[in-house]
Amino acid sequence: MISGNSRNLLSREDLQLGTVSFGILFLELALIRWISGYIINFGYFTNFILLGAFLGIGLGCLAARRTETLIRFFTSLLLVTIGVVYAFQVRIIDLPATRSVVFWAEAPSSDIHRTAIPTYLLVPILFSLTTMLFAALATPMGVLFGRLPRLHAYTVNIVGSLLGIGAFALCSFLWAPPVLWFAVCLLASLPVLAQTPRRWWIVHGVTSACILGIVAMMGRADTWGPYYRQNVKKIDEKTFLLAGNGVYGIGIRGHTESGVYYFFYDSPYDELLAPFRDAPPRYHSALVIGCGAGNEIAYALRHGVDEIDAVDINPWVIEIGRQLHPENPFSSPRVTTHVADGRAFIRHSTRKYDLIVYGLPDSTFNLSDRTNLRMESFLFTLEAFREIRAHLTEHGVFVLYNYYRLPWVVQKIEEMLREAFEKNPAVFRVKADQGAWGFPAILAVGPGLPRLASATRPSHGEPTLARDDWPFLYLFEPNVPPHYLVSLGIVAFVSLLAVVFGLRFAGPTPPGERELPSHLAAFFFMGAAFLLLETRSVATFGLFFGSTWATNAVVFAAIHVSVLLAIWVAARFPRLPRLGLFGALSLSLFVSWFVPLNALLAMDYVWRGLVVSTVAFLPIFCANVLFATFFRDAREGAKSYAFNLLGGMLGGMLEYSSLLLGYRALIGLAAIFYLLALLAVLRVDSARAPVPTAA
Repeated sequence: MISGNSRNLLSREDLQLGTVSFGILFLELALIRWISGYIINFGYFTNFILLGAFLGIGLGCLAARRTETLIRFFTSLLLVTIGVVYAFQVRIIDLPATRSVVFWAEAPSSDIHRTAIPTYLLVPILFSLTTMLFAALATPMGVLFGRLPRLHAYTVNIVGSLLGIGAFALCSFLWAPPVLWFAVCLLASLPVLAQTPRRWWIVHGVTSACILGIVAMMGRADTWGPYYRQNVKKIDEKTFLLAGNGVYGIGIRGHTESGVYYFFYDSPYDELLAPFRDAPPRYHSALVIGCGAGNEIAYALRHGVDEIDAVDINPWVIEIGRQLHPENPFSSPRVTTHVADGRAFIRHSTRKYDLIVYGLPDSTFNLSDRTNLRMESFLFTLEAFREIRAHLTEHGVFVLYNYYRLPWVVQKIEEMLREAFEKNPAVFRVKADQGAWGFPAILAVGPGLPRLASATRPSHGEPTLARDDWPFLYLFEPNVPPHYLVSLGIVAFVSLLAVVFGLRFAGPTPPGERELPSHLAAFFFMGAAFLLLETRSVATFGLFFGSTWATNAVVFAAIHVSVLLAIWVAARFPRLPRLGLFGALSLSLFVSWFVPLNALLAMDYVWRGLVVSTVAFLPIFCANVLFATFFRDAREGAKSYAFNLLGGMLGGMLEYSSLLLGYRALIGLAAIFYLLALLAVLRVDSARAPVPTAA
């Protein structure tokens, strides 16, 4: 442990700070997963839980002197949050498709009546509750940051957060139910709750029992995989519906089915493509990305495909297919199943296929709390389609189909296929059966199909093509949808009021301990820049190594490890010049900006991992060495850390600029904030010399 004396490595204060840090990180991840599981379409707004957590932790650190006043309400606030989700679990956030954006919302044919609720109502409510919840839990952190040596406290905080990430990753791996998640959160809060007056212990016990009871009751018919809440509904002996986060989007259907799905699954083999070939298609090898519970696999086997690679990101749907599909397609010796991200699989594969199919890959939520990525985002980019082309044989065919909601989504995919394959794709618009919705369409292209005449361009304009740096299939063109803008505006207003109130609630600081405004500004700008870099890292690793829960867990853990290494460097070399550190940070940002992603994709897997990790984590490491050296000299540890978190909240809001500018632009925004931090640091250095501390 980093310290200037021989203090106990496992002191009571260390355990308290580490436990609180563990609980905060674990609770944040639990709320993001759990709320999205019960309120349909909230999965598109998980970033607002992160924003509420950052604001709440910052306010809690500011109100460190009022710890006993706030912490006593923690379990009550958590119960209220659970109760709100329970009350709205039959609701759906209203996200109508427009000319500029499409959200994959629930089909109106659902058997459960859903009452739509506007985003500007429910999202701010949950944001406010999250803020108050984390403010109560984080107040002891503010006290301990004021007592402990700065770098020592920061180290304990990062170690606790790292353990929180690992614990929740273990829960995801084990498919643990939410009642266990919240039990862990409540156990982690015990050292903090024990500091409240004894008359409140009964309140904590009763509210904790209610929390676990409600969560258990809500999840009694559910299973939880590493991605979402899962349910199976039996229609008849051969037909089942699979739901993710309450939306029935995957079906298991027998051979006698009819309707749109029949045309989808049969389209690569029979009527549709036959006119473009000399004979009915005969494929020896096939790759199905998004194989689901096995419908596409069953059709491929039925049509005599010799070798089939079946890929899906969710192990649960494959397991359900093994158990329930009437044709048992996964048991065939001709089928090899792979639980993997489709883009990562195709990149790492050395095979070429006669047929590649996208089997209805879509999602109803973002990939993580720090990006705007959906699970399938990197499957639908120009670069992804070029990789598909490289894995087709000389007679190969690539087929996509889905309910694409609006015509311009079909047009956008058509344009990307045209540019990637350098030929016009065949586009078939399917007549929907009664009760169906959206715009069902089938697209096919590849060396095995002839060149078609040029298609007529629509007069209303062409959508912007999705690329790896801007992987947004469901945006017509770069824009921030009004659903986000309205919610962000309300959240920004609430946050401003909360910060003003928090500063007044915290009370005055003694003159000798008061921090300079420019010093606090430096921490604020560093926080905003750091979160932008973190968001870019998540997107980069999702592209290179797969958009999976495991990749996200590894990335967040690696970021925390790099922070620990930065703290060690700052403590081991206390005289590092700040201008030199800013120079190293600027150089690392320059490298991250100019290294071409496409060149890295062509590298060997091991070399690609080393280069990507270096490019992604070097700016984070340099930034944290700089932060640690500056934090070491802070007069007010709690307030400085609070302003750093509030800056992180601003960075989380600016993350939505990636919808306009792409993820690479986040590096430029981070560089601007670090420049502002440098100016603030120079102002601090000119105002006073660094104050020595126990660290």
